[in-house]
Amino acid sequence: MSRRQIPPPRPRRGAWLLLLALLAACTGGDHDDADRAGERPTPGGTAVIALAAEPDVLNPLIRTSTVAGAVIAEMFASAVDMDENLEWRPEIASRWELDADGRGVTFHLRPWAWSDGAPLTAQDFVISLELYKDPRVASPQRGFFADVLGAEARDDSTLHYRFARPLPDPLERTYHNVLPAHVVADLDPAAVGSWPLNHVPLASGPF
Repeated sequence: MSRRQIPPPRPRRGAWLLLLALLAACTGGDHDDADRAGERPTPGGTAVIALAAEPDVLNPLIRTSTVAGAVIAEMFASAVDMDENLEWRPEIASRWELDADGRGVTFHLRPWAWSDGAPLTAQDFVISLELYKDPRVASPQRGFFADVLGAEARDDSTLHYRFARPLPDPLERTYHNVLPAHVVADLDPAAVGSWPLNHVPLASGPF
């Protein structure tokens, strides 16, 4: 029986941001008073959002539920993100260039950090892609990257993906969540189902 391929969770941040905006509107009076007093909102705090079910796992390598995909999309950043107009925009990457032969793309990364303070670098992307493609992990998304031969960290902020052939949408094919190399490099890919970060992950996204 063939395994159904599940593509990486596509960005759906617009819906989450709309919900957060509605929640903020419920307490808008205090903010209006603060604005009138010349005060500015302070980033941070806690947002409580009801979900239809519990996420099956918070590891993007092996998640299968749509609920987990929605939560992971908020917790993990990617090189690029898709906006409400279905256009790719920079996220961790500040810019990118397609190779002249169409068989690769280079991303230039912004300074970024994990929730434990460790820097997020091109090597995190390289190891993450290797894990998505590793048969020992058996990621449901493995087939999605069949045309991606690999990734190379040319330095901490320069990342290059190689393709088996020119692709119609290279940004879509290289879209994936990133795992912390300083944590997962020492873990057994064959034991991915019992990794501690499945339920207590490090975050690189807005939440």
